Amino acid sequence: MLRPAIARGGLTAPFSAGLICVTVVILITCACSGGSASDTDSQTGTSKAQGVDPRLASQLQGILDKNRELFAAGGASAAIVIPDEGLWAGASGIADPSTGDPVTPKTVFALGSVTKTFVAALVLKLSEDGLLRLDDPLARWLPHFPEANRITVRELLNHTSGAFDVSEDPAFLEAQFAHPRQLWKPQRILSYVGRPLFRPGADWSYSNTNYILLGLIVEKATRSTVAEELRRRVLAPAHAEAVYVQGEESVPAPVMRSQFDVDSDGEADDLSDGTTTIPNTALATAAWTAGGLAATPEAVARFGDALFNGPLLAPASLRQMVDFSAELGKGRGGGLGYGLGISRFEIPGHDVRGHGGSIPGFRSALWYVADERITIGFSWNDAELDPTLVVQPLLDTVTEHLKGKN
Repeated sequence: MLRPAIARGGLTAPFSAGLICVTVVILITCACSGGSASDTDSQTGTSKAQGVDPRLASQLQGILDKNRELFAAGGASAAIVIPDEGLWAGASGIADPSTGDPVTPKTVFALGSVTKTFVAALVLKLSEDGLLRLDDPLARWLPHFPEANRITVRELLNHTSGAFDVSEDPAFLEAQFAHPRQLWKPQRILSYVGRPLFRPGADWSYSNTNYILLGLIVEKATRSTVAEELRRRVLAPAHAEAVYVQGEESVPAPVMRSQFDVDSDGEADDLSDGTTTIPNTALATAAWTAGGLAATPEAVARFGDALFNGPLLAPASLRQMVDFSAELGKGRGGGLGYGLGISRFEIPGHDVRGHGGSIPGFRSALWYVADERITIGFSWNDAELDPTLVVQPLLDTVTEHLKGKN
């Protein structure tokens, strides 16, 4: 029997900032190591700093190390783009227990639903280029899907389509665990779609199915692959090359290995299928454009910075992406609203835009802190641990550093 928390396919984490108890946050430790404060670049096996104060870089690495150990995660990695300074990337723990290889900033993690923000940015780029419109009916691209004449591309992006979430069918995940080396195709994924939940536009319900459909729309609109279009239109302009559409692209080593209690016997099982596809071929390709990307946290942070602070999208497109004014979706999962592949939430003292990701064996996060223009990418190989436990103290340390400069 699969655990209920994972029965949704491990892809359903739009709000990476959970409602973390204050007493838990207080337990998080901050290592404040010394060091000279010069704006020089440095790099070690576990961290690198480009234009970041070495003292701050040392503090951030200490937080990552101590909290990975505190919460008993096998491996973790984080990257932060700090406005007007540069980028810090750090890593902690062991990437592959069988070899003892350590995690480094180049280690690739599975992203889960952080994938959705990348896919939404790609769809918005295609809209800018005139290849599709956000108000196109789904029927223009996939006429045989239920309610295709009434569902729009925009409603797929913001989860108001009413489409049944394939991850709600327990058989969907069971089939992936049964044959970890199988390559899933979109048509097989969509065979698990049940009856619509509501009339399109009438309500909000998070559904991985929406983003599988968006992947197919990208293919039809461009007559190309998602991997090729994402790399050309999004990743290359964002200088975020270490992002991979698994199943369409080979993932280069090193990758983060993960374990998960597949049969609920109390013992963790190795999810690897002997390839560099993570967690394995079935889980990654069945997630596809809803949650199948793999990346380094540095690439995630660079993408987020280009999305929110850079020229990746036209201003009009970005405004649509972060339009949280609709009442639909507010209050779901602890958030303040869901835009187009992005959610809004608050943590103490900060207004955050971003997305969380969960897939068996991994949790990830992309946070953009609007008031300080800080972007954070984070991943670790434990599906049960909220990234907020590490991301919030990292963020608090950076914001204190910035205040001290003013």
